[in-house]
Amino acid sequence: TSLYEDLLSTTITTTQSIPSTIARTGRINLTRREINMQIGELFILRINIHLQGSVLDAPELMWAEPQLEPVYQAVRSYLEMDQRVELMQERVSVVGDLLAVLKDQLSHTHAAIRRFE
Repeated sequence: TSLYEDLLSTTITTTQSIPSTIARTGRINLTRREINMQIGELFILRINIHLQGSVLDAPELMWAEPQLEPVYQAVRSYLEMDQRVELMQERVSVVGDLLAVLKDQLSHTHAAIRRFE
C-alpha cells in the first residue's frame, strides 16, 4: 500500500495547484495531451489498487496456511489497511474528478474554436 500511497501522493502534488491556477487566472495551463497523460497515469494507479488484488485480497499463503489468517488479520488491522485503501480510493476519485472537468473544459474550448474557423 505504501507504494501506491507514494504514487498517489506524487499525482496529487502534480495536480494540486491546478484549481488555484484556474481560480486565479481563469485559464487551464495544461494541454489536452498533458491532461490525457495524467488521466492515463491515474487509471494505471486505479487498476493497481483495485484490480491487481495485491492490496485488497488476502495473500495466497492464507489458502495454504489457514492457521496464519489471525496473524495476517492482526497485521492488516495494525497497519490500518482498510482505512488506508479507502482513503486512497477517495483521493483517486477527487483527482479523477478534477481531470475529467479539465478534459471536458478543453473539449468545449476546442469545439468553440472549431466553430469559428
